[in-house]
Order: sequence, then structure tokens, then C-alpha cells
Amino acid sequence: MNSKEMCWWDFNADINDNSKIKCHECKEVSSISEWTESEVYCELCGEHSAIKCPKCDERFDMIGSPVFEVFKGEI
Repeated sequence: MNSKEMCWWDFNADINDNSKIKCHECKEVSSISEWTESEVYCELCGEHSAIKCPKCDERFDMIGSPVFEVFKGEI
């Protein structure tokens, strides 16, 4: 994905295509380009768009996801 495609999720700082994101589930940090678009089931409306962590495959939907920690440059 790129930073523009991630406009529906919340981050603790501004992001760009070189940013890295920390996963809330596995705590690993990956570049935005490694995250992929996905979907999650919703009992109320069917599905929501989600992003999927490249390290653990955990999905985070655009509704109610936690604020992601952003890193820039080398970790």
C-alpha cells in the first residue's frame, strides 16, 4: 500500500511512502509498502476495508482500529 491509501487509519504522526508502521498485534515494524489491503467481517454491515500486517497477517479495519505508531528512517 502507499500512504494515500491509508488515509482511513489513524497514526501518531504524519505518514509518507517511506514511513514504517508498528503492528499492535505482533509489535513488529514494517514499511507501508509491505502492508496490504484486506477486509474484515462486520455483523452490522457485512464487511469493512482493512489493512493486513505483513509479519503476522493480523487485520485492522478502518472502524475502531487503534492509533498506529509511525517510524521514519532506520529502526
